[in-house]
Amino acid sequence: MDTQMNTSPKKYSTAILCISILALCITACTSTTPSPTVQAELPADTTMPSPVPSVTATPLPSQTPTITFTPTATPSYFVRDGMPVPQPAEAISPDNVGQIAELARWGNGAINEISFAPDESLLLVQTTIGVFAYDPDTIEEVWRFELAQGATRMAISPSGRWLALGAFDGHIYILDLQQGPLLDSWQDRRESVDALAFSPNENMLATGGHNNQMHLWQIDDGRKIQFLNKVSFTNFVTDIYFYDNERILVVWEDYVLETWDTVEEKSIAQSTIRDDFGFSRDYSQVATADGEIFDVLTGDKSIFEDLNFSYFTLDAEFSNSGNLVAFAHAGGPDSMTIWDVTSGEKIFPLDSHTALNKSLRPAFTSGPGPYSIYELEFSPDDSILAARNGRGQIDLWDLETGEILRTLEGDAATMFFSPDGRNLFSYASSKLVSFDMNDGTPQIFPIGGLTYSDLIYSKDGNWLAQETRLWNTQDGSIVPLPLVERFISFSADGKGVNTIVPQWHLVTRNFNDLVVVRRVALEKPEDDPWGTTFIWENGRGWVLSPDGKALYASGWDEPGMTWDAQTGNYQGRFGFHYGPSYAFSPDGNYFLDSYLEAVLLEDSERIYMLDLPFEGLPADMAFSADSRYLLLTGNQFVSIFALEEAQEIKTMHIPESGGYSQFLTMSLGNDVLAVSLKDRIVLYEFPSGDKLVSLPAHLGVIRDLTFSPDGRYLASASSDGTVRLWGIPPN
Repeated sequence: MDTQMNTSPKKYSTAILCISILALCITACTSTTPSPTVQAELPADTTMPSPVPSVTATPLPSQTPTITFTPTATPSYFVRDGMPVPQPAEAISPDNVGQIAELARWGNGAINEISFAPDESLLLVQTTIGVFAYDPDTIEEVWRFELAQGATRMAISPSGRWLALGAFDGHIYILDLQQGPLLDSWQDRRESVDALAFSPNENMLATGGHNNQMHLWQIDDGRKIQFLNKVSFTNFVTDIYFYDNERILVVWEDYVLETWDTVEEKSIAQSTIRDDFGFSRDYSQVATADGEIFDVLTGDKSIFEDLNFSYFTLDAEFSNSGNLVAFAHAGGPDSMTIWDVTSGEKIFPLDSHTALNKSLRPAFTSGPGPYSIYELEFSPDDSILAARNGRGQIDLWDLETGEILRTLEGDAATMFFSPDGRNLFSYASSKLVSFDMNDGTPQIFPIGGLTYSDLIYSKDGNWLAQETRLWNTQDGSIVPLPLVERFISFSADGKGVNTIVPQWHLVTRNFNDLVVVRRVALEKPEDDPWGTTFIWENGRGWVLSPDGKALYASGWDEPGMTWDAQTGNYQGRFGFHYGPSYAFSPDGNYFLDSYLEAVLLEDSERIYMLDLPFEGLPADMAFSADSRYLLLTGNQFVSIFALEEAQEIKTMHIPESGGYSQFLTMSLGNDVLAVSLKDRIVLYEFPSGDKLVSLPAHLGVIRDLTFSPDGRYLASASSDGTVRLWGIPPN
């Protein structure tokens, strides 16, 4: 892989993905320099002082007013997870919308990196909004450090005394790793800090970013002493590693690894490594997805240079001893191959086909397919190889016998072993899961934030659902759903939730204890063996009718599929179009697909298709609470239709949205229309279309908006991994 962990040459990180999601926060710079050059001048300083961050010690959570936004003259404040939510004074309306403020912020942000402290005393989680320290045994929070401008990368010093944190605005923060207090901060660059690394002797900190430069700073006792040097590269710097105190390994875009000598001030080696690579534990070698191994100091290839794989490679990983290297492939009879580094001999292939063919689960990850292996990880003693497959499962392979010891169920997106090998951690959908290596028992910890999912209120407004978790809107507590289950809807009786399970089950659970009330086995459709991949990836692919009798799912490039939700019997295809999403009106009388084909549910016949005033499919469709209006966004337009009459009421052109999808919702009184514009929320008066207020709401692109049933809260979800509640402050 191309990411690294502080305690070993492989980091368990989703940093590149999250940085891409939040790219709107970064102004990318390009360089015409054909090769690295040393520049004597210091990086340009700015007069802007370092923002004051929020540091919180246990007990947690607590209010962190230093990172709130102030969109209006009314002071904005909010509470964090697990705290009682302020009760708004009144419902949001055109008369009071100027007083709207952020009342609650849930979620710790989208996770970029996870690392153990060198002494294993803490588990450090860096997200889009800061860094959080946890007890590795209990996953209880020890301290947190949050930044209003957003965090990008972290680096832990080899001794475990300090932690460096980079920010989207170019600042660097040095923290006491054990306690969390801020020791020093300064402006490193005007752009995002996308790479950080301490030297082994901890006297130097190297940084990199979108200005195509690596900056070197002298550090003493966790504080900046002086700027040392600036090195320019052909493209922006994505990762930095120290080989020793004098030589630095720099990865820059286009996946070039360059070794830089700080004493000679010159490049001494360069290798093309692609985007899936792994270092040996001493950083002396790098294995690439092309089946090549390079010496980082000379750039010379090893005996693997002529190795050709039948299927392209998705990961490369050295064993801890450095004697073996494993490659993960995108399918084929040999899903993984393990080689002796010295002789170049193939030890044995590992075939994941047999295990996957026995699984009832559909592919959970699109792309190369369910037989692909996306990630590999050796246990600390090199006796087990963990392999994450295209269904989100993790197979544990015995490296003596070449047999699978156990398959861990989940929806893992990345994984790593604890230093003592007693646990295997995986992360996906905002959950950190700890598997006991003795029996595979999982423990779920909702420590992160979701980056893309719908927000749905229960009818009484006491619960807010977001794909894999439930928020209690009264006390702010989190209730994570069981592994691999995804929220579809609240039950018709209002007492629980309906979820879908990849083993083709529809499950109904109670709210508080999540006890299973009903489980229905769904008949697996035989007419769509591969298109179902989409509905497992996209929460919008599943819809349950308001009365709980019919289940609908997207058919990818075919008309949708439907089941009898009471018996699980597959009813076949329906409709005339494929569509990535479907929706019921709140009163349950209308059903629409993404092509705006309206079906009157009383007789299940199509009654009309809307003629949109813009090209393409809508980015979002929603209903007013009384089912009177249908709200649509797409291609920089917002349109409101009278649902019963199929009549266009209002269309607004909003060019400020650029190329980003817009999401929208309407207040209880049908007089305030909320529309997302990238990371902002804009409120309009309806039906006039007059702009009322614009809120700088999130650090990342907003992915959904919804009003609470009583109209007092406006909830927003964003790619920054937070859910935020807005309303009129009680005082």
